[in-house]
Amino acid sequence: MDNSNKIKQLFGYNFYFVHGTHGLNLFSILKDGLIKISTEVPDNNDEYQKSFGGNNYAHGLIVFDKIKVDREGLGYPNGILINPEILLYENVIFNSKWLSYPIPNQNIKKGDFSLYLNKNDTKDERIKKIKIIKKTIKAKYEGKDPVTYFTTHEFLFPNGINLKYMIGIFIDPLSGCMKELSSKDDKKRCITYLKHIIKKKFNGVKVTYPKMKTLDDKIFLPKLSNLSEI
Repeated sequence: MDNSNKIKQLFGYNFYFVHGTHGLNLFSILKDGLIKISTEVPDNNDEYQKSFGGNNYAHGLIVFDKIKVDREGLGYPNGILINPEILLYENVIFNSKWLSYPIPNQNIKKGDFSLYLNKNDTKDERIKKIKIIKKTIKAKYEGKDPVTYFTTHEFLFPNGINLKYMIGIFIDPLSGCMKELSSKDDKKRCITYLKHIIKKKFNGVKVTYPKMKTLDDKIFLPKLSNLSEI
């Protein structure tokens, strides 16, 4: 069942949040049932940097149905997709650039600002803020190299992200699940194991693992309406 109409009524647009992560951290997150703030995250990957999310936040991006996000734009091989209804229960901060903490010296004219989305916002306030966010990201991203998407903005979650809000997982067909696994058979087993965990612990959450026929194939993150019921 597609509940994207419900999201559009609540927020004015169809979108979801995505938290990018590496393979070993992905399985730790699923085990814990929580995307923790960065200081609480065990460093399971040499390339993982706690500073990406700031010391006091879990971090993420927003994906609108109307803005195509190339797989490279995620910045990580795996993405945990988060229900936008988290905004009704948690206070969240939008940054108009990649900084890892709220922007201290804001300059709205230059496009450097933080926007605070409060759980007590009225519907009109929520829609107005989401409209500003969409306009800001679209202006920064359109016509740019797809890999730059994850640098256009960030969302900061002060309380981490409980996986009760998880509505999907995106696996990059080239480097996803666990990039340490080099053979195709190992990657297939990794995906099978991941789907087993999801079915057992998070029934109803869809694992998106697109197929690529050639390295030139364009793969985009899924739209909200393509995910399972939320």
